[in-house]
Amino acid sequence: MRKTSGNVYPVTQESISKVNRIAVLSMLGDKIELKHLGTTVFNNKLIYQSVEWKVDHFLKEIIENEILSQTKYQIVNLGFDKEKLSKKEKENTYDSENGLPYVNFDFKDIEGYLREVSGASHFDTLILVTRGITEIPGTPQYVEGYSYFTRSFLSALKAQPELFVVLNIQLVDMKSMQEIASVGIIAIKKLSEDSVKKDFGELSIQEQNYLEKILKDVLKDKIESALLDLRLTLDYSNDTTKKEALILARENMPKGLFNCKMDTVADAGDSWNIKILWCSTDPLREEARKEYPTAIINKKTGTITWDYLK
Repeated sequence: MRKTSGNVYPVTQESISKVNRIAVLSMLGDKIELKHLGTTVFNNKLIYQSVEWKVDHFLKEIIENEILSQTKYQIVNLGFDKEKLSKKEKENTYDSENGLPYVNFDFKDIEGYLREVSGASHFDTLILVTRGITEIPGTPQYVEGYSYFTRSFLSALKAQPELFVVLNIQLVDMKSMQEIASVGIIAIKKLSEDSVKKDFGELSIQEQNYLEKILKDVLKDKIESALLDLRLTLDYSNDTTKKEALILARENMPKGLFNCKMDTVADAGDSWNIKILWCSTDPLREEARKEYPTAIINKKTGTITWDYLK
């Protein structure tokens, strides 16, 4: 089982130069996981409830809108049709027990279908969103996709209920059928005490409406950051922005420096300058701060150099 992490593997400038027409495919499914952790394993409960939130359509829409507004790439509408998958592709993609796409399913399991639709629609790059899996902090239990989690001790509800959102985003080159970038998203949202169910069971309409709004707010916030982290929405033909400069600095830290706190981005005319204030691997003494270098990011090219500026 491959757990989702928050690690980012951004696209390289060489790979991004080949991107032109992008299709988006979200496969989170239309069921929310309802999970309860009790005093013993015999008190644990798990069900999957169908919801009419159109999560995949929502995700597809916000990703497409972000790309169209932030880049010059073209969006190709991929009308995914499960029924057009072969019998083997369906078996490799969907869990027969809950009907949801498998966690971290391999896009190569539907390579035949993807090659067929990419050839017909002429897209060179696929953004694929799949269900992820992660441990619930402080427990041996896991949650998948989007999940409503509660816990109890001796029948009494304990701790606030939580909404987990766990997903993976992959950038796939359709010519080579290889992943060229990926990022994992793990978000945990504490919920209102009023949303706690007195008895474990399916969500009411009111509870569904409450969770749908929170889920979509989380997705919208995380997707924008994820696309930027992947460097997909960095347009190399335009000037590097402040936000992009900070990401470049964090991704290209000098050797031996980790977990560093960065100063605010300073405008130095042709470049953005970002000084390191301190790093956890070094003494946090005020007098030591002058020893840290400054990132100098060229606004036009996005190239970065490190120097000890006075």
